[in-house]
Amino acid sequence: IDQVSRELTEEQKMVLKTLSKQVVIQLELRKALKKTQLDYSELQRLSKTVLEQQEKIKTNEKLALIGELTSGVAHEINNPLAIINSTTYVATSMIEKQENSATVIQELKKIKLMVERLSQISKALRTIADEPAEKFSDLKAVEEKFYKIMDEAKKNL
Repeated sequence: IDQVSRELTEEQKMVLKTLSKQVVIQLELRKALKKTQLDYSELQRLSKTVLEQQEKIKTNEKLALIGELTSGVAHEINNPLAIINSTTYVATSMIEKQENSATVIQELKKIKLMVERLSQISKALRTIADEPAEKFSDLKAVEEKFYKIMDEAKKNL
C-alpha cells in the first residue's frame, strides 16, 4: 500500500498471474477435499448399513436352520415315542388277556429298541452340545453332525 500509484513490471505481472493460478488451484483442491470427505462419510455409512443387513440375513438363515433342525429332532423323537405308545398298549392288552408271553416279550423288546433309539438321539444332542462352538461354522454343520450321529445310531440298533 502506497500513496503513489506505480506501474508493475512484466515480471511482477507474471508472478501475480502465477500466484492467482495457485490460489485458484488451492481453492479447487479444498473444494475437492471437502467433497471427498463427504463421499467417504457416505461410503462409511453405506458400508455400515450393508454389514447390518448381512448380519440380519445371517440371523434369518440361522433361524431357518434352527427350525429345520428342530423339526428333524422332533421327527426323530416322535417316531420312537409313537411306537412305544402303541407297543405298550398292545403289550398291556396282551397281559390283561393273559396271551402268549413270547409275543408280549417281543412287544417289550420293541419298546426297549425304541428307548435305545431315544437314548441315541439324546446322546447325539449331548455330543453336539459338548462340541466347541467354533467347530460349527454354521448351523448347517450342526444339522449334518446330528444326522450323521443318528445314521450311525440307526445302524447299531
